[in-house]
Amino acid sequence: MKSEEIAKIAGVSRSTVSRVVNKYSNVPDETREKVMKVIEAYNYRPNSFARTLAGKRSNTIGLFFIVDSGRYQEERIFENDYFTLYLNLLVDFASEKDYFVLVSIISQEIEYAKISQAFFEKRIDGGIIIGTKQDTLKKIQAENINSSIILFDYELTEDEKINYKDANITMINSKDEQAIEKAVDHLVQLGHKDIGFIRGIEYTRSGKARNNAFQKAMHKSGLAIHEEYCFDGHFSVNEAYKNMKKKITEGCLATAYISANDFMAIGVMDALKEANISVPDAISIIGFDKSHRANEIKPRLTTMAPDFHEMSKKAIEILHSKINGNDENAAVVEFPVTFYEKESCSKFIL
Repeated sequence: MKSEEIAKIAGVSRSTVSRVVNKYSNVPDETREKVMKVIEAYNYRPNSFARTLAGKRSNTIGLFFIVDSGRYQEERIFENDYFTLYLNLLVDFASEKDYFVLVSIISQEIEYAKISQAFFEKRIDGGIIIGTKQDTLKKIQAENINSSIILFDYELTEDEKINYKDANITMINSKDEQAIEKAVDHLVQLGHKDIGFIRGIEYTRSGKARNNAFQKAMHKSGLAIHEEYCFDGHFSVNEAYKNMKKKITEGCLATAYISANDFMAIGVMDALKEANISVPDAISIIGFDKSHRANEIKPRLTTMAPDFHEMSKKAIEILHSKINGNDENAAVVEFPVTFYEKESCSKFIL
C-alpha cells in the first residue's frame, strides 16, 4: 500500500501522512490519531527512501563493483575470487553491525550516476567502492558527497588531494611493492635471472603499482628487464593464456614469471601445459591474491596476498565509525602481503 492510499482512506493529504510517519510536531493530535489508526489497520510500512528524506538513516551501506565494459567484464566479476571474496566478507561484517548492503555492478560510464544518486538521495549511509579507476572520484562527483566513502585499491593523484581534501574518503590498499620485491628475491635465490612480468590493468592502482614494483625490484637486484618477457594479461585468464601462446610460438620465454594476479598465472600455466612445457621444471610461476584456484591446480601456485578478511573487517569498522560521527583520521590504511610458497617454483638449472 502507498502513502497516497493511506491519505485517501484517512481523508488527509499525502504530506500529512508523511508528517505523521516522520513524527513532526505540527500535526493536530486528532489528525495524528486518525492517520495512525489507518496505518495500523493496513499494516502500512513507509519505504526507506521516504524516511531518509526526513533526515533519518537508512541503515544501508552501498557496495559498488566497478568493472570494464569490455570483453573481460563477465570473467572479472563472476569468475574472479577477488570480487566474490570481498562481496561475501563485506556483507557478513556489515550484517554484524546491523546494516543492509546495496550491491551494484558499474560497467558503463552512464552507470556511475547510480553511485552519486544513492548518496545524494540518502539511500545509503556510506559506500564502499571496489575495482576503482583513477577518475572514479570525478565521475561520482565526490566533492559534493557528504557521506563516508571507502575506496579499495585507490591512490589519490596530486590534483585529487587538492580537489577532494574535504571529502570524507578512506583508501584501503595492500603493500604491493614489498610483495613484488619478495617475489623477485625468491626467484633470484632460486637462480633465476630472466624473469618476466604479466601485467594487469594499468588504470587500476594495483595494476600500475605491481608493474612499477617489479621494475624497481629487478633494478634493485641488478637484473635487466627484458620487455620481450613481459606482456599484458588484463587480470584475465583468457587474455594471459592467449598472450602466452604467442610467446611460446615466438620462442620468447623467460625462465620465471611473476603475475599481477593468480588468474593470469593460471592462464599462463594452461598455455605452458598445452605446449608440454613443465611448471616448475622448465618455468617457474608466482601469482598474486591467493585465490581458491591457486591451491586447486597442479602444481599448486606459489602466490602472495594481503589478509582480505582483516581488510574487509577494517573497512566496515571505519565506515561504521564515520557514520556514527566519529573522526577517523587515517586517509590510507595499508595491509602487509604474505608470501605463500607452494609448488610452482624451482631452482634454475642450465
